[in-house]
Amino acid sequence: MVTEAEIAQVTRISLPVRYAFKSGDGVLDVSCLESQSSVIEATVSAFRSRGPNFRRLTATTTDGLVFGLDFGPNITDFSSVNPVVVLRGRNLSVDGDVLQCDNSQFLGTSSSLEEARRTITNALTDCGVEYGFF
Repeated sequence: MVTEAEIAQVTRISLPVRYAFKSGDGVLDVSCLESQSSVIEATVSAFRSRGPNFRRLTATTTDGLVFGLDFGPNITDFSSVNPVVVLRGRNLSVDGDVLQCDNSQFLGTSSSLEEARRTITNALTDCGVEYGFF
């Protein structure tokens, strides 16, 4: 949770590494969409938040892309702002002018190498394949 005073200082947000998993025709394709976490310039504002602490925010980049940032207990519908992606996590903090989205992931894609490992292991096990690379 962050406060209104902290949001006023934010000019950039920190995004996690982004992966995508796709399976088809018995093949699991793992793609790293962004090879490392990144910090991007953005204007941040509260989204459907009440009280002094904010758990749901929008971040608009300099080129007009909108990110939904959801750090509340329930998943929020951001369709009214038409975000390019929604980021969901547990820890939200401000470090200087950077909004830190720690322990977060992009909804609709996986951001966890551990989740990738589980997905691959499950896929291989389901196919009856012996493996030894993990």
